[in-house]
Amino acid sequence: MDVLSTEIIWQAIGFIALFFVFLAFKETDDRKLIIYLAIGSWIWGIHFSIIWLFAAAGISFFDIFKNLIWLKYKKNNYWVWFFIGSYILIGIFTYFHTGVLSSFLPTIASILWAIAVFWFSGIPLRLIMMSTLFVWFVYNFIGGSYAGMISDFTLIWASLYGIYKLKYTVK
Repeated sequence: MDVLSTEIIWQAIGFIALFFVFLAFKETDDRKLIIYLAIGSWIWGIHFSIIWLFAAAGISFFDIFKNLIWLKYKKNNYWVWFFIGSYILIGIFTYFHTGVLSSFLPTIASILWAIAVFWFSGIPLRLIMMSTLFVWFVYNFIGGSYAGMISDFTLIWASLYGIYKLKYTVK
């Protein structure tokens, strides 16, 4: 298998993750949104590991745990601070092992994301999640994750769609 074929396979894994995250962002049920995100996080973790984006891989795998904890302990301050501290440690760890300053971008996005899923719901939840996509886009651009960059743009649109559905169709 040549390098180009391998690259296509690695990026394809990212597009599979995108599918699950897209399902999440168009969801009006917060519980289903988080379950789809947990599945997507697992697949993103594989994608990022393969393309050597270790900060994103570590955070993606850790996000599975965060998303499942959220299902049981929403609005729990202990868990929010636990995840914020854990993301900071992941960012520091990957920075010291890679020397790549951009390792802190997924850390920043993940801290905001944790705050969003534990303290917010409905439209505010989706607005905060959507704002983190801009940070992820920069990281994905720097790291060469084409699936990640396309995911970020797609999810902004899916978020807008989910917000529209919540505002105008869910009573």
